[in-house]
Amino acid sequence: MKVIKVAVIGAGSRGRHAYGNYVLNNQDKIKYVAVIEPDANKRAALAAEHNINSEMCFEDENEFFKFGKVCDAIIVAHQDKQHYKTTVKALNLGYDVLLEKPMTPDAFECLDLEECAKRNGVNLMVCHVLRYTEFFEKIKELVDEKVIGDLIGFDHKENIGHYHMAHSFVRGNWRNSEETSPLILAKTCHDMDIITWLINDECTAVYSSGDLNYFKKENAPKESAKKCLECKLNEECIFSAKRIYLDNCRNVWPVNTLCANPTYETVKEVLDKTNYGTCVWKVEDNDVCDNQVAVMEFKNGVRGTFTVTAFTHNQFRETMLFGTKGSIYANTRDNEIIVRKHGIDEYSESNITIIKPKRIVGGHGGGDVGLMEDFINVVNGSGKEPRTSVEQSIQSHLMSYACEKSRLEKRRIEIEDFKKEIKSEI
Repeated sequence: MKVIKVAVIGAGSRGRHAYGNYVLNNQDKIKYVAVIEPDANKRAALAAEHNINSEMCFEDENEFFKFGKVCDAIIVAHQDKQHYKTTVKALNLGYDVLLEKPMTPDAFECLDLEECAKRNGVNLMVCHVLRYTEFFEKIKELVDEKVIGDLIGFDHKENIGHYHMAHSFVRGNWRNSEETSPLILAKTCHDMDIITWLINDECTAVYSSGDLNYFKKENAPKESAKKCLECKLNEECIFSAKRIYLDNCRNVWPVNTLCANPTYETVKEVLDKTNYGTCVWKVEDNDVCDNQVAVMEFKNGVRGTFTVTAFTHNQFRETMLFGTKGSIYANTRDNEIIVRKHGIDEYSESNITIIKPKRIVGGHGGGDVGLMEDFINVVNGSGKEPRTSVEQSIQSHLMSYACEKSRLEKRRIEIEDFKKEIKSEI
């Protein structure tokens, strides 16, 4: 198997750390040979780590693309609204592409990317990393083997965690759905993908409701200042930027998302100049839901609910699956899958199985590693269908778009009608 040569577009948390760390640890399989990143410090940091020649470091992607195809593949890991144009350029030049989720905030662009990949005869994979985790692989196996009989329904929850919500979706890059993507796409298209993978059929209709309820100026404590570093409540506020970033000033998440090589001085400068240092109740352009619920129906008759909320003490996913012969409860916090068979004595040991999937090193419970290994095999021409091909990812993206439309219009959305609307724009 040859070592594949890859250009990375976007030297942020995913491009530099999640996938970049894998590349550094697997130089016999994959190497970064080019970086495209507008932030000079982030670009220089990634280039130094991967020994990328200066002539292969670009501020502007067009400067890179004008050279044509100079390596085997591209990882696209910049901001959501940039994905479409960048990926089209890459596909048209014959690159295989690994595209960070979501593919794009626009439903028409999403379908067009699928067509563009087919037209150019290249591979487009989407970073739905949860399919590669031992945890969800095991649940998938149990469902497919009908351990709980025929699947009838589900209840899935994405508990964002108050600290993650504040960092990414109140202060951070995804705080404004018009500039990036709505929460149900930006954060939970992972969950939509897992739901479709487990159900193994097409979603036919959705209804969704949600809003920005808490992170608004009317809920701010009376004594709070607009900037955290000037606030009297730093020692008691769970969202204090001083406590989250400055008092924990190390090169780890979430501090390392603020600047390339965080120090007290560089982090303080970011807090002074950006929304990362702003009170969570006073970020003026934040419009992202902090809680949302969706009801979904599938072609095979399965129905279920999905909840995403900021108001949890920890960040984890939990899933309940209801079958004709039993049920499954699983949560990533405890790394535990509990199978209960229906019976006269449902609490007897013979009716309960507790599974602890193997914990794997790496982001997303080892999912980042599995994704990269699949990508390498695809680029090397293994001939196998990738687990997260663009064809697989379309369904979950359509569900997310439809849920957001339902939330805004306060009505049920039929997926087929929604697809016709999208295609009418072509």
